[in-house]
Amino acid sequence: MIDLDYFKEVNDRFGHEAGDAALVYVANLLSRRLRATDLACRLGGEEFGIILVDTSGQLAMEVAEDLRHTLEHSPFHNQGRCIELTMSVGVAEYGFDGVSLRSLLAAADTRLYRGKAEGRNRVIGSLIKPGSGRKRARTREDEPAGV
Repeated sequence: MIDLDYFKEVNDRFGHEAGDAALVYVANLLSRRLRATDLACRLGGEEFGIILVDTSGQLAMEVAEDLRHTLEHSPFHNQGRCIELTMSVGVAEYGFDGVSLRSLLAAADTRLYRGKAEGRNRVIGSLIKPGSGRKRARTREDEPAGV
């Protein structure tokens, strides 16, 4: 899950048309950097979701860091003005963090807001490494529908 940092300030300082154009800029950046099999979508406001198909948590962290770094170092230009954008990212892994969309979004959202609290412009994933022998407890929300 991705949230653009201080995006309200972009709208307040440069106007909503510039804010809308910045969202399109970010969407295009995501589509250029992701594989054809991945899915990126706008969840609402300045929040985006990405599903990386057949991707480990570690690789997802690397992809997220690449996206974060690329946005930070690729300022958006609108009507002759340079608008610097950054993102905070929360990463969740299917299976490790849950198997339902609800549980994955909750894990990613918690990590995203932890990144915001720690200063923004960062990627936060699981503190427990898959394969470390430690497993996250499953909850009812993790159960597939019909089970």
